[in-house]
Amino acid sequence: DIESINATLVQFFGELKKTGAEFGYRSATEILRLMNQLTVLKCLVFVKPKAPKAPAGDFVLATMNRQEARTLLGLVVISGGAVNLSDDLTKLNAEGLDLVRRTVAGPRGAAGVPLDLFRSPRPAQWLQRTSAGWRVLLVNWSDEPREITFDLRAFGIDAERGRDFWTDAVVKVRDGVFSRPLPSHASLLVEFPRHGTTTINAR
Repeated sequence: DIESINATLVQFFGELKKTGAEFGYRSATEILRLMNQLTVLKCLVFVKPKAPKAPAGDFVLATMNRQEARTLLGLVVISGGAVNLSDDLTKLNAEGLDLVRRTVAGPRGAAGVPLDLFRSPRPAQWLQRTSAGWRVLLVNWSDEPREITFDLRAFGIDAERGRDFWTDAVVKVRDGVFSRPLPSHASLLVEFPRHGTTTINAR
């Protein structure tokens, strides 16, 4: 809980001060943001800390469904950062291998911009610039299904259709808007070709 974290931070920074280390409001804010994001990830990865250790020595066993896996990897793709593979990929089934292949093979883009950063508890709308155009990531963080809608025109994107990053399915756009019903913890990652100049502004 936040009160417990705050108390620990006060004690921690008190010890840092004794050593002459510099710290400030930003440090504390970033730590609290990290704790919040760890809470966010708990809705994607369900950890069973009391489960027996695996033969390989893993400390926890984690499970997620197909939609949650796409959401987690979608955040990796939209971040625009490097992707490192360190697990035993031979243990993945065909669908899992396809998700990994698409994640590492997709053209890297710029760091995605959270468009609803100040309007939502957790960013659910992301826009990323790529060499070929744009990627849009929409996330349903709730525990209930939701209809998610996105207006491309608000960001100067002119497209009649897009491509689902995970399935290659066509995503139809009507009057600059596309929508999709998303299950709990699911997401939609769509690629659009570039037409003209687009300016990204978080709303």
